[in-house]
Amino acid sequence: EEKFRSLFDSMMEMVVLHELVFDAGGEAVNYRLIDCNPAFAQMIGLKAEDLIGKLATEVYKTETAPYLDEYAHTALTGEFKTFSTHFAPMDRSFEVRVFSPKKNIFATVTNDITERKRIESCQEMVHEVLRILNEPGDLQESVQQILGVMKTRTEVDAVGLRLQVGEDFPYFAQHGFSE
Repeated sequence: EEKFRSLFDSMMEMVVLHELVFDAGGEAVNYRLIDCNPAFAQMIGLKAEDLIGKLATEVYKTETAPYLDEYAHTALTGEFKTFSTHFAPMDRSFEVRVFSPKKNIFATVTNDITERKRIESCQEMVHEVLRILNEPGDLQESVQQILGVMKTRTEVDAVGLRLQVGEDFPYFAQHGFSE
């Protein structure tokens, strides 16, 4: 027990043990946190002892328990599942592995992959830009396409490219600025 607790407490992955909560009709409607490691508590911003016993809707401040269908399926069937997701309330991306040690109970082992997803998105944007630059065509049109890609990929409101002309830096091309 001491070895496993030490391992559990020192893991960088977020590990949480949950129990399904059912309504009067026997439908899974939420889940309760039974135990969690410090990595999870740190991500949530609370102490582990303050999280134990709380419902998922309380912990995540959502109206419905996040990923309840996936988790309930595993807790009821014992079927192991892995998925990646972007969790909007935390604006983070996660890779989640879920398994069930016994009926109605499930555990999640989660990695924060937000930075990896950001890097992958940047790499995809670079490939798109290179594809546009390698196509024959008008420079102005190519730059407009590139700015459109950058605006979409970075989710900013507007992008522009300014080039120096004498002492001034007028826009060579822009995408998203009002006239």
